[in-house]
Amino acid sequence: MSYRTVSWNTLSRGLHDSRPAIPAGLLSAKARIDMTVRTTRRPLFAAGQFDRSAIMSAAASAARAHQERYGCT
Repeated sequence: MSYRTVSWNTLSRGLHDSRPAIPAGLLSAKARIDMTVRTTRRPLFAAGQFDRSAIMSAAASAARAHQERYGCT
């Protein structure tokens, strides 16, 4: 009977490397959208429906801030 050896370090490193990378600015963009929703008092979801104008307003604000900070789209 043959036995297979497992390198736990290699396995752990492989799992860590397979995690998706978080793009630069994603967390700050989410925070910017949350702050915009709180300050403008326009919820993104109300009465069982999405408020598209509020969503686009918050997204445009976050996109402008992202572009100013990172210099990319």
